[in-house]
Amino acid sequence: MNQLFYAPDLPDSDLLPESESHHLHRVMRMETGTEIHATDGKGSFFRLKTLGLAADRMKVELLSQESDLHMQRPVHAASEESCGPTACSASLYRP
Repeated sequence: MNQLFYAPDLPDSDLLPESESHHLHRVMRMETGTEIHATDGKGSFFRLKTLGLAADRMKVELLSQESDLHMQRPVHAASEESCGPTACSASLYRP
C-alpha cells in the first residue's frame, strides 16, 4: 500500500512534522530504513528513507526529488455556501 506523507519543510529540513512522525512510528510502526514517499504540497514529491526519531520527529534521508508540472496549476474548489449542496464540484487536476 502506497501512502503519501505531508512534509512542507522538505528538502530544507530532514525532519518530518510531528503529526506525520507520530503516524509513521506509533500507528504504522515503520522501522528504521523504510522507504516512504512525501510531498511538500507545492508540487514536489520526495522518496525518503526513515532514519529514526529525533525529539518526536522522524529524521529522514532524501533519496530523490521530483516536481510534477501538472500539480503547479492553481486548485479551484467551490464551497456549499457558494453553490448549494447538489451543484458543488471541485476540480483538483485537469490536464
